[in-house]
Amino acid sequence: MKRLLLPLLAALALPTAVNAELVYLECYFPKQEGTNEKNVEVTLQEEQGKVTTLIKETGYTATYPAVFNSQNILFSEEFLAWEINRTNGKIFLKFYTSKPVSGDCKKVEKTKTMF
Repeated sequence: MKRLLLPLLAALALPTAVNAELVYLECYFPKQEGTNEKNVEVTLQEEQGKVTTLIKETGYTATYPAVFNSQNILFSEEFLAWEINRTNGKIFLKFYTSKPVSGDCKKVEKTKTMF
């Protein structure tokens, strides 16, 4: 019994490897009142609790701490807040000084490169 107990306790106490799967989204915001159309690449890093965005038109990249729940993914910074609906792929970008804009996201496979 002692021979089985020690390996069992070690297996439970030691951390297991985490599958750090990245999810890539392509999001499109059509031209709306007061805004231009935008294409945004979003990288979800759920295990780390982070989201990275790349606004293609400007090249602006930012990484945010995020809240992942079964319905939504929420992340924000000082003047704007993002929300992605997990069920229908809708994305909302809320500027604190103006009304929110919405768009659609789709999951994409990232191309593998040699470098």
